[in-house]
Amino acid sequence: MKVERFIDVAVLAEFVSVVGPHDAEDMLRVFRDSARGSWPSVAEVGTTGLQAHAHRLRGGAMTLGFRALADAALALEAAISEGEPWQPHFERLTVELGGAVEALEDACIAALVAAAA
Repeated sequence: MKVERFIDVAVLAEFVSVVGPHDAEDMLRVFRDSARGSWPSVAEVGTTGLQAHAHRLRGGAMTLGFRALADAALALEAAISEGEPWQPHFERLTVELGGAVEALEDACIAALVAAAA
């Protein structure tokens, strides 16, 4: 898999320069671990809860350089807010989220941070 498809290395480099390589690795692992299997179902939280979850995900994704994931989360938020069909945006978000999680396997995290430092 091409990691650059999911993460903007320039944004990650800026993040690493602010927090340092060790903390960046820790935060990437926390992001990955919290993203794995944590997406709630609409039946559990309703569309308002789904919108709030997308908002939180967007913040973390933007900070770490997952632009496509952040864009997908924003599109989902907007569709729900505007009463538009949100399901296609949810599907896109799940694809981007899966790619982001896969891109952050342990060996890859260290390599990403080293390349960004």
